[in-house]
Amino acid sequence: MAPHLVSDESPLANVEGVFNAISVVGDAIGDVMFYGQGAGKMPTASAVVGDVMDAAKHMCYLKSNCWEQGGPDVVYSVEEVSSRWYARVAGSEPVAQARRLNAQQSEEESAWLTEASMTPGEVKALLSGREVRALYRVLD
Repeated sequence: MAPHLVSDESPLANVEGVFNAISVVGDAIGDVMFYGQGAGKMPTASAVVGDVMDAAKHMCYLKSNCWEQGGPDVVYSVEEVSSRWYARVAGSEPVAQARRLNAQQSEEESAWLTEASMTPGEVKALLSGREVRALYRVLD
C-alpha cells in the first residue's frame, strides 16, 4: 500500500472530507470500490476498548488472527509490479525516459512523468544521484 496518483475520471479522485475509499481488483469479482465515512475518535475508541475487553476475556486461550503466507500464484511483490511514475526532484536537468511537466518546474525543482511502465527498482535507478522529493505510482 502506498499513495498513488489517479485520473480525474476515477471515482477515487472525488473522495473528500471525512470519507475514505479503497479500490480492489479481484479475479472473481473484477473492480469493486468500498466507500464510507472514516471512523473518527469515538468509533475508533470503541473498537480499541472492545479489542482490549475481548483479549482480557480470552486470556487463557490462544487466539490468533493472522494472514497465512501468500504463494506466488496469489501475491505479487510490489517490487515486480510495473507502472508509470510521477517524480518531483531537485533541480531542473532532464531525466531520461521521462517527460517534464512544464507547469511543475523552477530552477530549484521539477516534476516528471515516466513515459513507460517501470518497476520500483527501475525508476529508482533512473533517478539515482538526484534528490527525490516525491515519488508516486500512476494508476492508469
